[in-house]
Amino acid sequence: MPGPQLEVLSAELTDLVLPNASLERIHGGCLWTEGPVYFPVGDHVLWSDIPANRVYQWVPELGARILLHHANNANGHTRDREGRLVTCEHLTRVRRALAPRVTTASNRR
Repeated sequence: MPGPQLEVLSAELTDLVLPNASLERIHGGCLWTEGPVYFPVGDHVLWSDIPANRVYQWVPELGARILLHHANNANGHTRDREGRLVTCEHLTRVRRALAPRVTTASNRR
């Protein structure tokens, strides 16, 4: 995959990126991605393709794969203080922590 072009719309971005950093496309074909989160333990990245209703995982040397089908239109991902995944979902309006099982933290609409 050829590398994407980057257009800087705000000069403040340059303060957040090392001058010698390069941009690398790790996956293509998603409709609308959101919520990337990096896990140092396991050295992988998770993100969502909301319209496709999937959560993807990227691992160096292995590439990208679909981690969750039917992901309840998961969008925002982060890690809690213990390093567990916390995900917000559009479809169910819940926040889930996966560690290693799904726990509903809130289901208010």
